Amino acid sequence: MKPLHLFFICLLILGCSKAQEPERPTEGLLLRNVLVTSSAEPTDILIQDSKIKLIQKGIEHSGEALDCSGLTALPGFIDTHVHLGFFKPREVLSGGLTTVRDLGWEPSLAFSWVKDSKQPEWGPAVLAAGPMLTAEGGYPLKAGWAP
Repeated sequence: MKPLHLFFICLLILGCSKAQEPERPTEGLLLRNVLVTSSAEPTDILIQDSKIKLIQKGIEHSGEALDCSGLTALPGFIDTHVHLGFFKPREVLSGGLTTVRDLGWEPSLAFSWVKDSKQPEWGPAVLAAGPMLTAEGGYPLKAGWAP
């Protein structure tokens, strides 16, 4: 096949292909004048698609913005000893805990929380240890609150 024919075939294929629309990020939320633990000066934090996209002073943003003067942004906290069955997952998350390790709850329930915690907006990420270990008839069974 001649190079000129090959060129026109390629041109025809490219002309028939559908152009892809570039991804457009959501406008997100801008937190202005917030203190972060890595800086002594207030800065701005841009949040898009539920993720921190940018931390710097003077971010240009046309979407929603909140003045956070006098407030401090902290990372999500991890609690390595919880009994999640006593709390609602969203309440745990609203308390600043983004990851919890459940130590001793009924295994089928605890491991269902591990699976559920992978869903957006469910609550904190969950790690589970499994059933409680105790002597027969011992604490917490004796206390009457064990699962």
